[in-house]
Amino acid sequence: MSRTFGLLCFLASAVGSPAAYPDPDTWPAFKIHVLWAKNSAPIAAAAGQVRAQFCKDFSVNCTVAPIPGKPPEKLSVFEDFGVLVPRSMLAGVLPWFLQHRITGIAGGDLELRVVPVVAWPPVERHDFEDDFLSLFSPQGPRHLLNTNAMVPPGIGGDHARTEARAIPQNRVVENTSWALTCSSDCDCYEPYAPGSVSCTGWNSPRVDGFHIHMFFPNNDANSAAGYTKLHEMMQARFNMPSEVCADNTGHEQDQDKLCFLAGPGGKEGEYPQNSSRSSFVTETHSVWLPKRNFTDVAAWILLNRHVSLPSGDVVSADFLLHPLFGCNFADHVLWSLHAGSDWPINFDGVAGEGGYFGETPTALDPAGGSYPWPLPPTQCGKVSDAKHWSVTSIYDSSDPNSTAVNTLFFKTLANELAAAGATGTITEYGDSWRDPSAGTAWMGPATQMVFPSEALPVVLPFVMAQRTAIGGNDFYVTLASHRGGGGCEFDDQRRGSMYAGPSTAPAWPLNPSAASAGRARSLHLTRPSGPVRNATCTRCLHTSDCPSYAFCPPFGPCCFNHSTASPKATQLPPPVVSPRGGAPAAYLLFYATPPNNGWGGAAMSNFTKLFADSFNAPAGGCVASGLDFPATLTPDYGSAGPCLFAFGSAAAQFPYMNAADPWPVSYGGVWIPSADLARTLVWIMEHRVAEVVGYDLDLRLVALPPKESTPTALREAYVEQALRAGTNWRLKQQPFE
Repeated sequence: MSRTFGLLCFLASAVGSPAAYPDPDTWPAFKIHVLWAKNSAPIAAAAGQVRAQFCKDFSVNCTVAPIPGKPPEKLSVFEDFGVLVPRSMLAGVLPWFLQHRITGIAGGDLELRVVPVVAWPPVERHDFEDDFLSLFSPQGPRHLLNTNAMVPPGIGGDHARTEARAIPQNRVVENTSWALTCSSDCDCYEPYAPGSVSCTGWNSPRVDGFHIHMFFPNNDANSAAGYTKLHEMMQARFNMPSEVCADNTGHEQDQDKLCFLAGPGGKEGEYPQNSSRSSFVTETHSVWLPKRNFTDVAAWILLNRHVSLPSGDVVSADFLLHPLFGCNFADHVLWSLHAGSDWPINFDGVAGEGGYFGETPTALDPAGGSYPWPLPPTQCGKVSDAKHWSVTSIYDSSDPNSTAVNTLFFKTLANELAAAGATGTITEYGDSWRDPSAGTAWMGPATQMVFPSEALPVVLPFVMAQRTAIGGNDFYVTLASHRGGGGCEFDDQRRGSMYAGPSTAPAWPLNPSAASAGRARSLHLTRPSGPVRNATCTRCLHTSDCPSYAFCPPFGPCCFNHSTASPKATQLPPPVVSPRGGAPAAYLLFYATPPNNGWGGAAMSNFTKLFADSFNAPAGGCVASGLDFPATLTPDYGSAGPCLFAFGSAAAQFPYMNAADPWPVSYGGVWIPSADLARTLVWIMEHRVAEVVGYDLDLRLVALPPKESTPTALREAYVEQALRAGTNWRLKQQPFE
């Protein structure tokens, strides 16, 4: 077993009751939804090639077929790219998709959503009705809507597959062949995986097992109780032995039975190791799952991971599942599936276990400075140069209720701006999310309001308080700097934005082609046939004949033109309505990283020093009037300006050792009086990224709750109403009770 990334985080959540569903042993089939940026020509072309290869490898008719009237006995394709899989075939088909979903385009891998069909006929809905029963990939951004079901026949993805066949050449940024090389303590077998010369392939008869890795913060009372009950239930249901199987000889040591899994000597660490070579970010518990048991166990744990406690609370387990292909990094990062919250892996640790020992974060780490995100045009400037900000929603335009909520939200926001003497400009992006020629950043129906940066103190508290009041917790919005359309929009949304949406969901994915007029720098994920090129890409001069960024010859043209065309915007008439409430007295801004990620820890120190120098606010400079955080979740630092709290203390570095601290990972805090919000937030958004501090830091912005707040109000402030950037860390429940 690898010291990797599975999780079982037992935290209270609002989920459906497992008792309402049929016995998972009777579930007749599964759906595999393949999702991607339909407004990116190269990614749509990649999806088309994957679809054609799937139909060839499994002798499936690629023509979209209606859902059959009885449970299926063979594979079939539905919607834009969905596959209906009979229960008996899941363990053989799923590994194929895991190894074929990688496109090599930065930010553009195909996303998988595996949804059980619990009864026949299945229910068709755009919002993944059984979302809490789903497995999904990859880490990070993911669709919250089934956009395949929203594409009329002949439009969007199908059109893209026939009209946009060319995929950009891969451009070597780093020799990443180590990621697809058999790990030193594993055995690998032919036939090998696509793009690899030594990882076991999906169709090898030697692929005989899977791992389930589960995370749980063991100092949370509900978490510990939920974990114990699930362990006992699983042991009884599958007659599992009481003794654990130990990984004594390697990361993926073969076992001969379904069993709970532990490290050498049968032991697991109580807390994450304080080492940059540890792969877990919280406590773990794992299972070795033989292929013959795969579907029965996977279906059972998807339903029963939602555990009812005697107290009446329902707690849910988050976990990662992957086949054993023998390549530690790829198995856990590229070829895995998740259930529940998408906790990140410690790239610093799992990359080392996979064979990477570079002095900077690997180019395969999206939070590192070497990851080849599409490059914005030079005219975008810095986030702090933005004269405007934007609020953007993504919603289901085919659902009348979702559309009505979206309309009400923006009308109410316009009223708020008008009452403050400001105006905004609304853009409806319509069907551009499924048009490869549109070049828009959104991968779903979107509405955007752009407003002057001076109105940020009005808009931000409105978004935090009224998003859930108007649209509920599932209503997804972003708040971002706005430096113009085109490639600037992608960069604003990737680096200069915060988001709010479902409590356990990550950010919505973006179209990487939007940054560069349909082109995206690509990751080199295959072993080079010749010497590795260490070419360095440089920025083109900003001239009339070279307006954008350079790629390194001979991997592509030096420069390419960039179009800034955008949908037509309409000016909102300023309505006359009284504003809602006002801003809180202050905000708490938390910046965070896993405690065992060396790159993240260095970035935390760099960020803190830069902030202290820029705001004349030394670390620990906040002085509380009364209790300090986390002894209270409503601290009063009373500072006339921004100040730093928590960073550097043992409590903030290892909060998983403190049951009263809601944070599961290392953090620091910034107290921001409302009057200083705009300038402070802009500075923080610009300085949290790897380009400045060496590694992306995660953010959570909380409007300071009143001291008399109820536990429910505290949770709303810290979870439902908070704005996030980066990982949406799942806070512990116990401190809110």
